[in-house]
Amino acid sequence: MRGALDAPELTIEGLKRALKSCDVREDRDIGFGSRCVYIAVYGGYTTTWVHVLGSTRVGERESRIAGVHVEQTGYPDSWKLVEERLRAAWKRPMRDVECGLACERDDATLTLELRKRTEDALGGHVDLQVPKELAAAFELLTTPFESGVVAKFFSVDGESPGLTAVQMLIDAERVDLLRAVLRSLNPEGRVYAAHTLLARGKLDPKDEAAIANLRALDVDITTADGCLVEHKRFTAALAVLD
Repeated sequence: MRGALDAPELTIEGLKRALKSCDVREDRDIGFGSRCVYIAVYGGYTTTWVHVLGSTRVGERESRIAGVHVEQTGYPDSWKLVEERLRAAWKRPMRDVECGLACERDDATLTLELRKRTEDALGGHVDLQVPKELAAAFELLTTPFESGVVAKFFSVDGESPGLTAVQMLIDAERVDLLRAVLRSLNPEGRVYAAHTLLARGKLDPKDEAAIANLRALDVDITTADGCLVEHKRFTAALAVLD
């Protein structure tokens, strides 16, 4: 992983080659020239989780990576045994996460290009300021570096993080934030935003056109009903929230 992050030019295919026998949990086109990959690299005491945003592959040209976010996490009963040796082995600044270490490599220019391409296809950029109390909810709904899920009830306890996050924006009456989520790089977040905007009644013409474009995309959306996880297209994913 360290070697891959140090490569002068990083591509999704090059990252997979460098990691060799990794477990590719997700590799999907998210529309408008963007691609998300989620990889697990197992290592005994720890697992390294790798979230990637890149451009889609065109012909023989490999997919350029706009951002790669890495977390190496272990277990509460053994983390202290390996933490310092792992921190030294990374040979780069690492930030602490729960029972783990994390780092990122981002190409700001390519990330901006992918965001702009998506926003332009979905009606243009929405100017806004995100208040501190809504920052975490907005990030959850817009980030391409987390594996989201569209659900009214999710997992054993039934809590749906995406639904909780979008409800915070609704309660704050921040329609501008919902419109920005609709134009984001997060396919599941776009479903939550579209469902909320549709439920409000008369749509802004740009939002209506954006939702029509999203319905036409050949993109998998992760949905769930409790512990049953399925992949659906945009219109079917909207129905999960009805």
